[in-house]
Amino acid sequence: MDSTQYHAARGELKRLEDIAQPDEEARQRMESLRREIAAYEDGAQSKGKPPTVE
Repeated sequence: MDSTQYHAARGELKRLEDIAQPDEEARQRMESLRREIAAYEDGAQSKGKPPTVE
């Protein structure tokens, strides 16, 4: 995942979180996005870079 994909994932996660009652597919996608985002942020921190948060 690069920074462009990271920001796209954060945007998609935000959009999915705004759904009042997400279906099972949306909940699974949110979990997947959270894991991907966390992995990217952990990787950035391990390289001495602060996580990119908007």
